[in-house]
Amino acid sequence: MAKKKLKVLYEKEYSEEISTWKIERVIRRYELYPDQRKAEKTFRKRAQAREKPRKRITRLVKEGRPYFLFQIDTIVIYWDNLKRYILTAVDHGTKLGYARMYKNKSSRSAADFLYRLRYLVDQPIENLQTDNGSEFAWEFERASCIIFRIVA
Repeated sequence: MAKKKLKVLYEKEYSEEISTWKIERVIRRYELYPDQRKAEKTFRKRAQAREKPRKRITRLVKEGRPYFLFQIDTIVIYWDNLKRYILTAVDHGTKLGYARMYKNKSSRSAADFLYRLRYLVDQPIENLQTDNGSEFAWEFERASCIIFRIVA
């Protein structure tokens, strides 16, 4: 049950207010999760995320030079009963946009997109900004390492 539902039930039963945070603390303390396996998996994922902190764009001093910073994201569309993914890239400096449609949202598709983007601009791409979605992991990270080695 959600914390808000438990809050309403508690207030009806005992005629006193309780915060959802207090309910959350009790759930965590006594491990009152409906699906224990799912809770353990969530804890493991969060622990792994804490081990590898993400690079934040706030530390980057944005420059108006062409191809200094590309912002990349994925859009989902439904077209004739088909689900398609459009990867988009916009250059922060020149506002150049590039998009390509794929059948799936995989890191392989994102890596292919990155290689094509690099071929299109035919100049070094210094920085990439993504939303850290699943498509921007594994093969995409390897591809970005290869592209940045070509630049160096």
